Amino acid sequence: MEALTIKEILDVTGGKILFSSYKDDTVVKNISTDSRTIKKGDLFVALKGERFDGHKFVLNAYEKKAQAALISKDIHTKNRKFLKHFYLIKVKDTLRALGDIAAYYRDKFKVSAVGVTGSNGKTTTKNMIAALLSSKFSIISSYASFNNFIGVPLTVFRIRKDTDILVQEMETNILGGIERLSYITKPSVGVVTNIGPTHLESLKTEYNVFREKSELVKSLTRDGSSVINRDDNFFMELKKQSSSKRIITFGINKSADFKAENIRMAKEGIYFSIGRVRFFLPTLFYKNVYNALAAISVSKGIFGISLKQSALLLKDFRFPHLRAQLIKTQKALIINDCFNANPQSMEDAISMLIALRGNNKIAVLGDMFELGTNSDKFHYKIGRFCANLNLDALITYGRKSRFIARGAKDNGLNRITCCKTHKDVVKSLINDIKPPSVVLVKGSRAMRMENIVRELLRKLRK
Repeated sequence: MEALTIKEILDVTGGKILFSSYKDDTVVKNISTDSRTIKKGDLFVALKGERFDGHKFVLNAYEKKAQAALISKDIHTKNRKFLKHFYLIKVKDTLRALGDIAAYYRDKFKVSAVGVTGSNGKTTTKNMIAALLSSKFSIISSYASFNNFIGVPLTVFRIRKDTDILVQEMETNILGGIERLSYITKPSVGVVTNIGPTHLESLKTEYNVFREKSELVKSLTRDGSSVINRDDNFFMELKKQSSSKRIITFGINKSADFKAENIRMAKEGIYFSIGRVRFFLPTLFYKNVYNALAAISVSKGIFGISLKQSALLLKDFRFPHLRAQLIKTQKALIINDCFNANPQSMEDAISMLIALRGNNKIAVLGDMFELGTNSDKFHYKIGRFCANLNLDALITYGRKSRFIARGAKDNGLNRITCCKTHKDVVKSLINDIKPPSVVLVKGSRAMRMENIVRELLRKLRK
């Protein structure tokens, strides 16, 4: 991060320094929301959530020689001597102030910004875009899933004078969230991977999901570029919402600008073509073709990186952890797809399971969260989907997943086991696995399904 003065922070946030004055040339060298990572000269932002309160750690920040702390409530201490060289800046809302500072900081640099949102595939697409663009440009890309009101500002603060492009994933579960994140990042390119039933607990309807994701393409300047999935059910609506004059499409639809053809699944991965250029992805998850197409639409369609160069880079691409990760053992092939789950990604993962070679296809499915009042129906439909694809065995874990089991049973699937603990799931799997088996493990993040994979592998490798 390039330094900011205390005066700049006060001007941007409307904050006031408590108990002391400051010098105009006083600067902060970095901004942190985690007191454990504070370094000398940093600004500590005391965020407050349902389960934490950063105000409890302001003194910790001081002890680590932070320059200042951004607070929204009074700090009570008997010893105020520390305030002589440590500034307390009080604002109404520290989270909003963090975003305002990031928006100001971003405006100091002439960088292009690529925003990525959607219901599924955001992180993989973002990582692919960064991998392709970094072959030619100086890139800053959000870590892991740093995609919300905290993660986006922290990514923006990593921009430096030599940065060419910011690649930023964006996610929210409230209306107006993407608009706020777009205000912070000022994207000139907006990528929408797809629209599906996610965050329905707060967004209520799939149409509201569309409304929220479309804020990205609505925020673009006239000379910006929208990159949209031509095969998505909301394609026409997204196209209408785009404020940019340039719209680039991707998919397998014949009218897509970047169209995948000659798609072939092999045991080592997926092959496809764009025009005369042949691509290979080291994955067996079909929807990664769409993620790659979105990335190529950006790298070739906007930044001029050749298809041949993109093909060379993607053949060795490392997919994010816990996303359709294949683990081979002597007794079974395990698909570790535990990062998260919603109805569309669940169906996609089950379809991949069915497409793989093996005589005994077993799905271990956990609860899907944030699906609102129709949660039971969505889970039931997943069960019916399993039965219709002739899955060999189904193991469910969690209270909501009982409706997956019910949907499967009502539609003719017989080998069903409902489990209450990770240990029970592993025990059932050990009994069900008969080589050559293929096992899919998937559920929402809070279900910690990766613990099942870890324990299963320990048992299988004994």
